[in-house]
Order: sequence, then structure tokens, then C-alpha cells
Amino acid sequence: MNKRQGNVVEAFAKEIGRKVMCINGNISANNFIQMPNPTSMTRTLGLTGRYLYLQAKAPISSVPLSFHIDLNLCDRSHGIRISASNLYKQVST
Repeated sequence: MNKRQGNVVEAFAKEIGRKVMCINGNISANNFIQMPNPTSMTRTLGLTGRYLYLQAKAPISSVPLSFHIDLNLCDRSHGIRISASNLYKQVST
């Protein structure tokens, strides 16, 4: 269902009682999860709700953290990228 590259491990988080994916590494382009896997026959996650939740936890506040969510929506001709990071100095849209 997903493509994992680099230092990605699956773990169980006792605090939230759920399975989580831990991504570590200094170069984000080499350590990531991609869903769905681009080589699979599945082209959609089958999400039907209005909201998508992502919870990220940086182990140390001084460690850079960034993530990107690329969305391809059926009612739009182009995709949307949502990026969040502790590297940005101000909010940008």
C-alpha cells in the first residue's frame, strides 16, 4: 500500500494506541513514505471524508522537520501541495 525508502520503521505508539511510521535521516529526499505505492495498481487511497489528519512529532526541537502532502483531487485539473516545516520563518500560501 505504501512505498518506504531509507530509514523508515513501523512501530506501535503506546501514547496514542496506534501503529506509527518513524522516519529518520538527515536527507528528507532519501527517507520518506509514499502512499499509495506508485508501482501498485492502486491509484487512490479511497478517502471519502472531508478531513485528513497528520500528526508529526520531532524528537528534538532543534532537529529540522518538514513534510509535504501532494493531493490530486478529482474535481481539479492540477494538484495541491501542502508543506509544513520548522525551517520556515513565516507563513506562506
